[in-house]
Amino acid sequence: LPRVVRETLEKYHSRKEKAKLEQEIRMKNEALEHANQELRKLDQLKSEFIASVSHEFRTPLNSIQESLALLGDGVVKLGEAKGNRVLDIAMNNLNRLKLLIDDLLDFSKLEAGRMRFDKQTQDLADILNEAVDSMRGIAQKKGLSLQWEGPAGHPGVLADRTRLLQVLTNLVDNAIKFTPPGGQVRITWALEQDHEVKVMVSDSGIGIAKEDLARIFDKFEQVRNQMPGTELRGTGLGLAISKQIVEVHGGRIWAESEPGRGSRFVFTLPCEGYMPQEGK
Repeated sequence: LPRVVRETLEKYHSRKEKAKLEQEIRMKNEALEHANQELRKLDQLKSEFIASVSHEFRTPLNSIQESLALLGDGVVKLGEAKGNRVLDIAMNNLNRLKLLIDDLLDFSKLEAGRMRFDKQTQDLADILNEAVDSMRGIAQKKGLSLQWEGPAGHPGVLADRTRLLQVLTNLVDNAIKFTPPGGQVRITWALEQDHEVKVMVSDSGIGIAKEDLARIFDKFEQVRNQMPGTELRGTGLGLAISKQIVEVHGGRIWAESEPGRGSRFVFTLPCEGYMPQEGK
């Protein structure tokens, strides 16, 4: 080729390669900036989580300390009405502290893949009944109606009974927490055509904002909207733990809600057929 043509082609290819290289650099810089933003967000969420958990631990610990001081100093005495009430307060806060620690330990085990699951064929109807019985007192104390219903029969699911109860009681507890007195919480189940059992926990509570629905199952997240006169309590890990437990069982979990119109939490499990018992 003539020298002028050859030089022109070389310059063209050089500019093209330079433009391509600059575009790749821009894309990598954008990806790096996005990753840095996600890391900053995660770091902020962890800081908020640590602050929240520290507060949650401090409250029951202070209450236990004050109760023991009253008993130790003889201000109140066991066997008397005031002393017994102080002891009840200490025990209630001790139980609350235990639940907080259990959440943290469960989350840590799930994240590390070290949680053990004893999966056996379980009677789902029986588990639903046990979950409702265990939470009915809490619902009644708040003036709520708590019930469960479903088709006649006893669907079988391959599950760790304790962990499945943990998911159900967590969802029911959340429903109770965000439902005003006089409302209702209902558990229902249905058998889907794709051999799945769908369990639904519905309430007539305050609902969840649309922007929160997409992230309520994320780590270190907690629903911010709340009823007047109440405070958010707990680690905020309950839904993240529930999600991982359901997924380990081969299921899915999601939430449906609108502010002021209640919420419905739904999860699915593979169905193993029907258990031999009759009735619900």
